Amino acid sequence: MIEIPSSVEKEINKNPKFLFLGKISKKKGIEDLLEAIKSISKHSNFNFEVLIAGNGNVEWLKKEIINRDIEAIVKYIGWVSKNEKLDWLSKTDIMLLPSYYEGFPVSLLEGMSFSMPLIATNVGGIPLVLENNENGILIEPKNISDLEKAIMFYLENPENIKIHGRASFNKVQQYTPKKVIAKLENIYSLVINEE
Repeated sequence: MIEIPSSVEKEINKNPKFLFLGKISKKKGIEDLLEAIKSISKHSNFNFEVLIAGNGNVEWLKKEIINRDIEAIVKYIGWVSKNEKLDWLSKTDIMLLPSYYEGFPVSLLEGMSFSMPLIATNVGGIPLVLENNENGILIEPKNISDLEKAIMFYLENPENIKIHGRASFNKVQQYTPKKVIAKLENIYSLVINEE
């Protein structure tokens, strides 16, 4: 259940900004993400930025960004408070979650509520909120090549950021407090009436 911002139409950055929100760990696909960005930086001239927010293996992350020579693209912004998170969600364009394991990630719903397309893996509850080529791109976990292609898709087709973002916003409506409460009330009513 998430709060939906009152204004969802936002200007897409001229140089797209990708956002990762979560624990800094290999299981979240961070190493795959860094490898994909390194490859893109070597083979293309696109200007874009990847912002990573979260806690965990921060020192490892900082070293790996330097080792891969991608400091100009990847920025670690630290652990963010609720207000800071909302600010970053409003300033960025595409949500990233190349995780190996997930339940039902709220960070994706938050991104969707800010009209962001998603690039995430086909694990856990992610396919319930991410429909491939409708509101983002669904990739297989540990597939760096697919992750690279998904990022390149939005760099090469920036018009799809807005199209997929709008689809994300429409899709997330079923997770608003009002809708979730109504569903819960219906479930409770069914259970009570069965007794």
